[in-house]
Amino acid sequence: MKLKNKAIVLTSLMLVAVPVMAFADGTGIKLVGFTNIYDFLNFIVKTMLSIAAIIAVIFLIIGGVRYVVSAGNADAVEGAKNTILYAVIGLIVIMLSWFIVTAVANIFGSTTTSDNQNQAPGALNDTGAGGQK
Repeated sequence: MKLKNKAIVLTSLMLVAVPVMAFADGTGIKLVGFTNIYDFLNFIVKTMLSIAAIIAVIFLIIGGVRYVVSAGNADAVEGAKNTILYAVIGLIVIMLSWFIVTAVANIFGSTTTSDNQNQAPGALNDTGAGGQK
């Protein structure tokens, strides 16, 4: 039940945070610091994948600690091995997801893999214009 409540809170925060990142002007809605919607979605998905990877590594560490402190208890050893196995599977899925997102973003014209890759969203470049040359 607690996990369900956390998921609801996280979803609610995402629904509030995403519109805040956009603002309207005379030409319509522009995403702050992003040149197109693909870059924005790519940023959101890669951020979520990064968070998921951090959580998977934490579970990998927890599984290792559980394995070390199991003291030979067969059930505790099996639980620790399962935790490690599922964390590694999670990391593999996260890496594959990252590759798929990157490939789709490149196919649909994302500029995050070009010369804007190392530039922070909204940062000024050589011409003084944020995100555009």
